[in-house]
Amino acid sequence: MKKTNKILEAKSEIIIIVIVLILIVLAFIQPIHVFITKNTIKKEVEKNILKDIDYIDYQIDGKYFNVLNIQMKEDFEDYEYSKKKDTATDALDKFTKIYNNYEDTFIDKTSTDYINDSVKEVTNAKVILTCKENKYTIFGGFCKNNKEYSEQVYFKEIIINQLNNDDKKEELTNLLKSTTYSKEILTSIMNLKDIKQKENEIIYQAAIANKDKYKKELELLEKVSTYKDSKDLIRKIKKQHELDGEWSGKYARWIISGNTCYNIYSDASYKYNYDTYYCTYSNNILYIFNNSAKAADINNAVFKMSYKDGKLTYTSSYNNTIILSKESDNIIPKDIVKIPEPAISMTKDEVLNSTWGKPEKINKTNTRYGTREQWCYSQNKYIYFENGIVTSIQE
Repeated sequence: MKKTNKILEAKSEIIIIVIVLILIVLAFIQPIHVFITKNTIKKEVEKNILKDIDYIDYQIDGKYFNVLNIQMKEDFEDYEYSKKKDTATDALDKFTKIYNNYEDTFIDKTSTDYINDSVKEVTNAKVILTCKENKYTIFGGFCKNNKEYSEQVYFKEIIINQLNNDDKKEELTNLLKSTTYSKEILTSIMNLKDIKQKENEIIYQAAIANKDKYKKELELLEKVSTYKDSKDLIRKIKKQHELDGEWSGKYARWIISGNTCYNIYSDASYKYNYDTYYCTYSNNILYIFNNSAKAADINNAVFKMSYKDGKLTYTSSYNNTIILSKESDNIIPKDIVKIPEPAISMTKDEVLNSTWGKPEKINKTNTRYGTREQWCYSQNKYIYFENGIVTSIQE
C-alpha cells in the first residue's frame, strides 16, 4: 500500500514538473515568435523598400511595431516635390503590405485597447521620412512636420530661399505664406531672374488674390503703383468704392459696399431688415440691379441714383424723389431683427413692441385679486392680461 502511494506521489510530481515546463516553454515561445517576426519584417523592409532609397539609418517602432522611421540623406531636401511625395507614398504602400502580413503577432484585435487605438488610427502602418529637422509623412495626405505639404507650399519654399539676400525677405515671406496663389502664378514668380521684379510680382499677385478684400488689395497695389497696370487698378478700385458707406434720407436708408448695396427697412414683422442689390458706379450714376449677372449691362438696371454735391438722388416706386446723405462709413448691415409675435407671459411693454402693437381699445376690470385687462385689436383679435401679464390670446 505504501509502495502504491509512493508511486502515485511520484507520478503527481512528474505531472506537475511537466506542466511547469510546458508553461515555461510557452512563456518563452511568444517573445521568441515576436522577436523572429520583427526580424522578418526588418529583412523585408531592407529588401523591398530601403534598397531603392538613399538613407542613413532606419528603425521600426510604435506601440504595435507599425511605424517605420527612415533617416534620409541630406540631399533628400533638394528633391523636387513630386519625387519627395512619390518616395514617401511608395515606402508607405510597401510597408503597409509587409506589416499587414504579420500584424496579428503584435495585435490582439479583441482587446479594448486595440479597439480604441484603431478608432484613433494608431494601429495603421506609418512611414516617417526624416531629413535634417523635417519629417515627411503620408497620413491623410502628404505632410511636412504634421502640416499639409502641397506643391504650392513647395514652390513657396523655393521662392523664399531665392529671397535669402533680399532686405524685404521677412515681409515677402509673410505675404507668401498668408496668400493663396495658383501653382501657375508661383511657377512664374519662381522663374523670374530679376530680384526686384520677383518682389513686385509677389506683391502684385497677392493684391489680385485679395480682390474680395478691396482695402487689402489697394494697400498692396499702392506698394507697387508703377508695376504693370497697378495705377489703373488703383483708380478703378477707388472709383468703385467712392460711395461706400451708409446713406439715409426721409423714408429711406441704404448701405453701399463696392458692387453690393443694401436697402435697409423696417415693417410690421421686422424692426431691422434689408434687401440685397448689386450696383455699378459710372459717370456719377449708381446703377442698381436685382442680381450680379445683370450688372454687366447698365440697361438691365432696375433703377438708378444720381450723385451730385455729396447727395444721392433717385425716384421711388411711389414717384417720390428721395435724397440721401452720407451718414457714416459703415458698409455692413446689422443682423436682421424680427419683431416678436405676442405671447403668453409677456408684459404690456413687450406686447406694445410686438407685431400687434398698440390696441384700438382697452377694457379694464378691477377685482379683489388684481386688475384684468382686455386689449382689443382689429379683426376680432384680443389679448388678456392679469396684473400686467398676458394670460391668453384670442385670434
